[in-house]
Amino acid sequence: GDGDDSPNSIIGEALKRVQRRHTTDICGCCIFLWFWIGMLGITVLSLRMGNPRRLFHGFDYHGRLCGVDGDVRDKPLIYWPQPELPKYPVCIEACPSDDHERITMPVEVAVATTGSHGELVTTITAKERKVETYPAKQVGGHYCLPIPTSDRATDFTKALVHEQAESPVAVMRSWIWDIANSWPILAIATLASTAAGYGYLYLLRCGARALTWGLLGLLLTVTTGIAVYCLGFVAHDEDRADALFGKLSGQPSSLVRIVGASSAVLAAVLLAFVSYVYSSMKR
Repeated sequence: GDGDDSPNSIIGEALKRVQRRHTTDICGCCIFLWFWIGMLGITVLSLRMGNPRRLFHGFDYHGRLCGVDGDVRDKPLIYWPQPELPKYPVCIEACPSDDHERITMPVEVAVATTGSHGELVTTITAKERKVETYPAKQVGGHYCLPIPTSDRATDFTKALVHEQAESPVAVMRSWIWDIANSWPILAIATLASTAAGYGYLYLLRCGARALTWGLLGLLLTVTTGIAVYCLGFVAHDEDRADALFGKLSGQPSSLVRIVGASSAVLAAVLLAFVSYVYSSMKR
């Protein structure tokens, strides 16, 4: 029979096709790497400049983090003196077991008066008063909640359900109004994004190689420029660093160095990748 149809020739042709394969979506790979480097940078900044304990520790009505901040470092539990008012929690050392203790909580008083020009002026003052405790049970290691069989637990549940039921409605109403007020911008953005998408596909069809190398060159130029600017001109100038990142961080110089170093690493990765692809194509 014909030798071209033999199993060995078919396998050999398949192996040749596999060997001829090469990277086809270099731009997408670079964007993916850039995305992950950015995510890593955000994670480092969050851990260095933020406080992960804010995710699982409660706040009292002063905004202090229970068990963390100085004044309440020895009070790791959050407790609601009046469950029907869930917006006013306090930090305590241990959950109350009876109603014989008294605890301090805020009380807001609103007074409406008439101004000198006939306008209505509302003045809100906050005071503190002592209220009796109620039996509570520690839940989740950080919270003191009313015992499930008590009336306090019912009040607490009703308050939370009411607050959660009101919030989505307000958010949805705000979304609808935002869309209604900004529909011209949304329409233009939709048309522009559609045109940009079809334009990108057309460029891929007409000159995929030129577009890919152009985007790689642009990314390499931008990342190198950011690294040089941040590390060479801004990192050692407090005024420039404060003007650039002063609103984002209390340590703008450190943030400038992080951004510059991240850009330098990304530029090095891109350069190595471009060199590898170019040498592969030459072979």
